[in-house]
Amino acid sequence: MLTSKYIAHFLQEVSSWQKKLSTADQVITIWMEVQRTWSHLESIFIGSEDIRNQLPEDSKRFDNIDTDFKELIKEVEKTKNCVEATNIPNLYDKLEKLQADLTLCEKALAEYLETKRLAFPRFYFVSSADLLDILSNGNNPTVVSYIGLTQLFMPFEEW
Repeated sequence: MLTSKYIAHFLQEVSSWQKKLSTADQVITIWMEVQRTWSHLESIFIGSEDIRNQLPEDSKRFDNIDTDFKELIKEVEKTKNCVEATNIPNLYDKLEKLQADLTLCEKALAEYLETKRLAFPRFYFVSSADLLDILSNGNNPTVVSYIGLTQLFMPFEEW
C-alpha cells in the first residue's frame, strides 16, 4: 500500500496499521516461544519435588515466571481483539524478560542432567525427558524399571 500513488491522504493511518501489525507479529512470535518453553518446564519444576530440592534457586525463579506468565494471560484474555491485545504497552518487553528467565531455568536443568550423566555414564543413552522421569521417580523402582524397559525396547531410529 505504501507504494501506491494515492497513499498521501491515508499515509498516517496506513503507517499506524503497519506499526500495529508488526508489533502484533513480534508479540505473537515471542509469546509462542515463551508458552512452549513454559509448558515444557512447568511439568518439571512444578511436578517434580526432586528437581525443586536439587535446584531451589531455579525453582523459585520458575515460580515467579509461572505467576507472571499467568497474570499476562489473564490480562491479554480480557481484550478480545488480537491487534489491541498484542499492542498492550510493554507486553513485548515482559515476554522478552520471561523468555530470558526461562532460558536460565533451562540451562540450570541441562547442567543438572549433565552432572547426573557424568556420575552415571549410562544416562548418556537416555533422553533428557526419560532421565528426568528416572530421577523424579528414583524412590519408586517399578516406575524406573518401566521407563528403562520402554527405552530398551524402543527402535534405534527413535533414540
